[in-house]
Amino acid sequence: MAAARRLRLMLSWLVAAVAAVIVLNILVNPWGAWRFHLVPGKYRRVRAERVVTPYLLRTAAPDTLLLGSSRTLYGMKIEQGVHDGVENAALSGSRLQEIAKEVDIALRNPHLRRVIWGVEFYTIDAYTDSCSPDTCARLDGDWRITLTDNLLSADTFVASYRMIGRALQGKIAADARQPIPWPKAFICRQFANPPPPTLAGMDEQRRLREISQLPEYRQFDYSPRLFQLFLEIVQRIRRAHVELIAYVPPVDQFELEMIRQTGRWPDFQRWKRELAQHLSYTDYSGYNGIARSDRMFIDAWHMEPAVGATIMRQLLGDSIPDCPDAAIVAGSALRVTADNVGAMLALQDRRKDEATAAPNVYSTTIAAVIAKRYGHIAAPDLSARR
Repeated sequence: MAAARRLRLMLSWLVAAVAAVIVLNILVNPWGAWRFHLVPGKYRRVRAERVVTPYLLRTAAPDTLLLGSSRTLYGMKIEQGVHDGVENAALSGSRLQEIAKEVDIALRNPHLRRVIWGVEFYTIDAYTDSCSPDTCARLDGDWRITLTDNLLSADTFVASYRMIGRALQGKIAADARQPIPWPKAFICRQFANPPPPTLAGMDEQRRLREISQLPEYRQFDYSPRLFQLFLEIVQRIRRAHVELIAYVPPVDQFELEMIRQTGRWPDFQRWKRELAQHLSYTDYSGYNGIARSDRMFIDAWHMEPAVGATIMRQLLGDSIPDCPDAAIVAGSALRVTADNVGAMLALQDRRKDEATAAPNVYSTTIAAVIAKRYGHIAAPDLSARR
């Protein structure tokens, strides 16, 4: 009898503990799944954007939405996910199927006025076309994963606990306190003192490790079907009378060399040409001042937030910060339209030829990475003949 009472008591405590966790997760709402919350959203930290973003798309009502890959996620950093009417809905490794679902949700927001989209070459690669099942389930509003994410997840409990701790301490990072877009003076301070890591600040071994993980381009399969899906998303935005501001994010010269030496530079240029036939965009990629400024990259893929903040100001027509690095970013921008795309691509080809006229640290490093990754299937081309 005593054993039975102890068992009932243990079960009661277990039920009470689970109920307490569920109530805490609902009230704190760390993923932004509900419109109500006990702790202000300014104390949220987005570390798992593929969990948070699908929920914030439904519960926030921004006037500006950022779309794209991790280049936009980290480059146009919004610590809380949404701030000052701007929501960063970029997803690491985003695919067009996922972006299409994001846009469908976002366009239900009557307050939405503009979309800033960091369009990416890799998204029209049929070789890696996919849609994360969990991400798409969240974007589709699957109630099963919603309940799992927000009620019974241990990760949600930890996030709730930490969010409460930050609120009690009034702890908000310096960049999270800034208005969006970031003020000019703050951008210049970030350029002068970027938080580690930076590609320039890495030792040779770590830098090589980062560069060795650059995306796959050798098996790139340019997909007209995916490009058509991209155009359908563009048309949906336009039909909703929402302003679309498109840009091609900066790419460092190591990745440009990966594109060139695996034979994909013509595809890269073709994509830009076809893009311009359907919408104007601002191109920050190519062999320009940003690409050869390793200090402007967190790693081999991602621009520093100060770079993204400068780009955002330029795209919105705001004044550019008065510091040398911001001038490099602004000076790298090429405004591409259907009328001038031929001239812009010719300019980029000339810059490529000049940058690759002789072997350099970028070309030789990538040549070594290609040889290690694929074997000596062919001698890497270090010249500008491609």
